[in-house]
Amino acid sequence: MSLEGGIRMEPKIVHKEAFKVVGLKYWGNDPANNCPKLWRDFMERYSEIENVIPSQEHYGIMCTREEDFVDGKFDYIASAEVSSLDKIPVGMVGAEIPEATYAAFTHKGKLDSLQDT
Repeated sequence: MSLEGGIRMEPKIVHKEAFKVVGLKYWGNDPANNCPKLWRDFMERYSEIENVIPSQEHYGIMCTREEDFVDGKFDYIASAEVSSLDKIPVGMVGAEIPEATYAAFTHKGKLDSLQDT
């Protein structure tokens, strides 16, 4: 399966148990200009996050609320998986992500090319 909308995307469909993340949040409708900066800011502050589950993966969690869909706005969290949401650094958010089947996209390369994933 592939998705196209100016770029060809090859998602991997994965089932994931519920998990917790901590990271930086963006809300808006201009991901191409905002998500790469969000990831740079997140990586600069990554060491502040406690209870990180060791992994080579970080998660870009994207969701759209029904009431915002008309405006094309969405939430996006540049995040790391954690074992606990007890200590969230100032300016960051924590979220519990439910068990579900997800479309996963892998980005390899520089953050400035993130919108090409």
